[in-house]
Amino acid sequence: GVSVNLFTPAFVKWTDGGGKYGLTQQTKYPLDNKVQINVSGSRSAEYTVYVRIPGWTTSDAVLSVNGNRVSGPVQPGTFAAIRRTWKDGDRVELELPMPLRLEPVDANHPHLVALMRGPLVLFAVADSQPGFDKAELLRAQLANNAAGDATATSADGKSISMRPYMSIKDESYSTYVQLKS
Repeated sequence: GVSVNLFTPAFVKWTDGGGKYGLTQQTKYPLDNKVQINVSGSRSAEYTVYVRIPGWTTSDAVLSVNGNRVSGPVQPGTFAAIRRTWKDGDRVELELPMPLRLEPVDANHPHLVALMRGPLVLFAVADSQPGFDKAELLRAQLANNAAGDATATSADGKSISMRPYMSIKDESYSTYVQLKS
């Protein structure tokens, strides 16, 4: 079989038993939660495609082949195995729920947290470390822009941009923010 463990625009090609095969992956992950894998082959062949289901996602992840949901388990923190006879033009699609969640800096500081969306940490873009009400921080609104921003309201009522590190330029930011009791 072949394993897909990274989600990035990529391709792999191989030969087996005189046949030529390949997988081409299309995605805007991690800013988008959808991954599409196109199968190519000079002839049909039976093998297993193993797709990594990240541990941070939920059990609502959807894995499908040619538009039909896979019946096997799709459990976070595992590889989903799709064994079938693959043919040229088959399509695997993965949709990963990316809910907002909080990750504390450590067990001794449970109120010092990072806001996470999928695999991304969203950094607070501000001159000083803002404080947040937990429920309000988890209600941050996605901006649906190319940078992957979200906007959260701090405990003092200010609108704070929360931004993935790769989109931060020459701005002051905080990785961790303080939750107010």
